Formats: sequence, structure tokens, C-alpha cells
Amino acid sequence: MLRNYRSTPHRITKETPAKLLMNRELRTKIPSITGKKQIDDDELRKTDRMTKEKYKQYADTRRKAKKKNLKQGDFVLLQHKHKNKYSTNFRLDPLEVVQVKGSQIIMKDNSGKTYRRNSSHVKKFLKPDERRGSKR
Repeated sequence: MLRNYRSTPHRITKETPAKLLMNRELRTKIPSITGKKQIDDDELRKTDRMTKEKYKQYADTRRKAKKKNLKQGDFVLLQHKHKNKYSTNFRLDPLEVVQVKGSQIIMKDNSGKTYRRNSSHVKKFLKPDERRGSKR
């Protein structure tokens, strides 16, 4: 089974794993014509990177993934543990964003207590006049 896997060309690189690892094809019972061809490592890496980026774009589109555009001074709602069926998913009081480091958000509440969470655990708090479809 391993010999078959190692002698089958990969979908992205169009080369066999044996050729990439050992720079030669394995001997199998399937007759084939082999030519001496040098592998361009830079070209393989470029193709691999581009293909993975294309797959990532497709997956993000399917999952409707969006970037959180949070910045210092925004107000957010913090997700908390689900206690029972009557509890809400997010805290009712909004927190102010103090600092954003990549996907890490540092927030502060009214009493001055700070919280550090991943951006997937917060959602932007929109005032009633900022919400979509509201009349001014």
C-alpha cells in the first residue's frame, strides 16, 4: 500500500512523494517511461502555496468567514458560559476595547477590570442608531 501511495503523483505538486523525497522514482510492477527531469523546488513551493491559498479562499467563502474589524475604543459584547436555557450567550453590559493584538482582544469594563479573549468570543456592540435598517 505504501509503495502505491509513494509512486502516485500528488494532486497539487504533480510529482510523486518518492520523487520529492529521494529525487528518483520507485520501481513498481507498472511499466512506465521515465525521463530525467530535475525538480525545481521553488516552483513546487510556489504552486503549493498558490493552491492552498485558493482552497482557503474557497473554504472561507463557503463558511462565510469575515474579518472582525475591531479597533481601540470600540465597544463589544463578551461571550460567557451558558448556564441554563434562559441565560443569554453574551454579557449584557458592553466592554471597551483597550488593545487589539492580532486575534487577541483586551477589553475593560466600567469598573476597570480587564479581560483578554480571542476575537471569536466577542462581537461588536452596535448602538441602536448604528444598526442596519434603523430609522433616525
